[in-house]
Amino acid sequence: MAGGEDFAEEVVRQVREAGERREQDDSDLKPSEELIADADMRRRELELLAELEQARAEDAQFEARYGVTFGEFQAAFDPQADEQTGEDYLAWSRAAEQVRMLRHELARLQKQLPRRGGRPPAPADESEDDPGARPRGRVS
Repeated sequence: MAGGEDFAEEVVRQVREAGERREQDDSDLKPSEELIADADMRRRELELLAELEQARAEDAQFEARYGVTFGEFQAAFDPQADEQTGEDYLAWSRAAEQVRMLRHELARLQKQLPRRGGRPPAPADESEDDPGARPRGRVS
């Protein structure tokens, strides 16, 4: 069975080449302290993304309830409004501010993260520092 032997020889050749490439790539490994720091930053990035998703969801609930963005709600808010509307105003204000702060912190962190596979980190969408702006790509 010459075909089977050829296949086996080809597999052995490819495994050897892969091993040689791996040995060359190992010379580029980072010290363990850098790897730990990178892992810590990636963990923090995931935490921020989870917090941002939660804050966006809260913002989206208020938008759905009132049919406007926070900025529009804030501009039309009457301090003499009923108690529930006042409580919603405070909660929505906190959610909108949290979205803004988390986006900023995430963007700052992502600038520090090393790039993997030649791809830049996902943007944190810093374009909306205005808490009243309508978020793009918001979790609904």
